[in-house]
Amino acid sequence: MARRSRPSRSGPAAALPLARHVNVLTRDAATANAQISKIFAPHRTVPGGGKRFLARHHHARLAGLSFNYFQFRPRVTITARPTTWYYLLLIPQQGRCRVECGGPSVEVAPGTVSVVNPVAPLTMEWLDDCAQVVVKFDRAALEAALAARLGRAVARPILFDVARPTPVADCRPLIRFVDFALDVLDGERPADLPEEPFEQLFLSLMLTELRHSEREALARPRPRPRAVPYYVKRVEEFVNLHAERPISLDDMVAVSGVSARSLFHGFRAFRNMGPMAYLKRVRLERVRAELAAPARGGRRRVTDVATAWGFAHLGNFAKDYKKQFGESPSVTLRRSGE
Repeated sequence: MARRSRPSRSGPAAALPLARHVNVLTRDAATANAQISKIFAPHRTVPGGGKRFLARHHHARLAGLSFNYFQFRPRVTITARPTTWYYLLLIPQQGRCRVECGGPSVEVAPGTVSVVNPVAPLTMEWLDDCAQVVVKFDRAALEAALAARLGRAVARPILFDVARPTPVADCRPLIRFVDFALDVLDGERPADLPEEPFEQLFLSLMLTELRHSEREALARPRPRPRAVPYYVKRVEEFVNLHAERPISLDDMVAVSGVSARSLFHGFRAFRNMGPMAYLKRVRLERVRAELAAPARGGRRRVTDVATAWGFAHLGNFAKDYKKQFGESPSVTLRRSGE
């Protein structure tokens, strides 16, 4: 199981996961709610029980993953709207937690893990001085990882089985991965740690170690993939190198060396979208990466970042951004710390 507290000469708190990354330690529920909402979706925190309230939250990021350690005393109820753009992997360390998210209430406790899906309102009752390691991961990234495995686009949300928490014994590779990540974050992070493969390994383990709605599709034999035509790869490379510049369909046709009709057919057959839609997706991803990055220097504006990546119609840009990522660009920017 992801690490429990362990003895330390620096005191009990130093033995907790992510002890070097304290975000919240307070007896005030409003303060806890405000600080934690900067990292997670807005939610409501209601203390309960006779003893004095205490909230502890440790937080650190590694690649595209958010690692967290929570402890609430003596008990607390948290309610939130659907997360829409991220999942939560719950790994209880002590106490009990009742979770309701689109179905009956389910109790998770040490020895099991569960997932919060981003499709329904969430209620969590943290009982008995409950403590959990929680990994927040991106819905779009998980769907992209699944699409790469299936060889096709993902048409519906991936729903993990929340009715039956998974025993730790049934997903040990996933738990060992989380333990390793916590060790890296609690120590000195290697300067040459390859972060993108790190995130991809985690997403792969989520898809293979836990029960979800696409598990059967993953188990089916896949037909041998056809080779992507050279002209599709050529245009993709051109777009990725010059996404910030004005690019027209005529430019893509000229780069591809084939007719517009052949180019459309190639992208539809192998990328499930047209070439201009591919250009827009790349630009949206570049905007998201820039908005999500920690601020450096002066204050950024969504309008400036979007315009720099070729979006002239900001109303359409905002709609396309929210459709692709499940949140508005201003929310992404706010989560970066601005």
